[in-house]
Amino acid sequence: MDGENTGGTLTVKLHLVDLAGSERIEKTHAEGDRLKEGIDINRGLLALGNVISALCERDAKKRSHIPYRDPRLTRLLQDSLGGNSTTLMLACVSPADINMEETLNTLRYADRARLIKNKPILNRADPKDAELAKLRVLVAQLQARLANGSSCFPLLSPCPKTIIKPLSTTTTTTTTTTTTTTTTTTTTTTTTTTTTTTTTAINNNSTNSHFSSELVTNLMNKNKKLESEKLLLCAELDHIVEQMQELYRNRFDTDHLHDTVISELQKIESILNSLNQFVREKFNEYPELISYIQELEDILTGLIKLYNESNKVSSW
Repeated sequence: MDGENTGGTLTVKLHLVDLAGSERIEKTHAEGDRLKEGIDINRGLLALGNVISALCERDAKKRSHIPYRDPRLTRLLQDSLGGNSTTLMLACVSPADINMEETLNTLRYADRARLIKNKPILNRADPKDAELAKLRVLVAQLQARLANGSSCFPLLSPCPKTIIKPLSTTTTTTTTTTTTTTTTTTTTTTTTTTTTTTTTAINNNSTNSHFSSELVTNLMNKNKKLESEKLLLCAELDHIVEQMQELYRNRFDTDHLHDTVISELQKIESILNSLNQFVREKFNEYPELISYIQELEDILTGLIKLYNESNKVSSW
């Protein structure tokens, strides 16, 4: 799966179960091992039907006990039927007239399974762990932003020196004028060229100086802006680190409380063991008390059996 890395792990289980149909002995004419296998299949399907009926029961008292442990089939399907899951059943039926009874039974079976109403939820770990994971991701993002921001801070280099090459051209031209003075026209033209070249060099010098000043100003403004952003990111990072430290301290306090509760339970367990030893010693001193208690237990067991039998009779 593609997605944002949040530091968690998603775990999903998919159960695909192919249920066998009920075995009709008068049709299959099975014998021996195959007959035993058919009986086991029918027993498992019957238990599965009882589980589905119990899950569909709206009365909370009747739904208090779900007989998952009767056969191996319902034990394996426990998470798929009434657990934290979504259950779907596909019924395979035959359109033939001779299979009408099996078709009706299969449809009734699927209709009962359709009434199962599960509310699957996403089980998450400790909220503190999730919060810590989010903070770790946020810290990593801020560190990446800081790293990208630090590489954008250019060092201001000194203003480049402007080398005016036309000035050397001016000197050369003047020398040429002094040396070669053949005619007045040639000297005048050379002097005019020298003046024009000198003016161009001065203009270039002033333009380059103005451009360098603007470049330095822009770079300084950008540097100040990036420095302010860097300070804000550092402050946010410090705040997140403080939150993480606070969460770690709270978790440490929770672990300490857990250890305290465990130690207290161990003390209570030792006291109960001592009390049981004391009761055994007293029973040994009075053996007739043991027989009296045994009689009371037998009477109580008989009353429970009578109560269960009366409930069965009333249900019929």
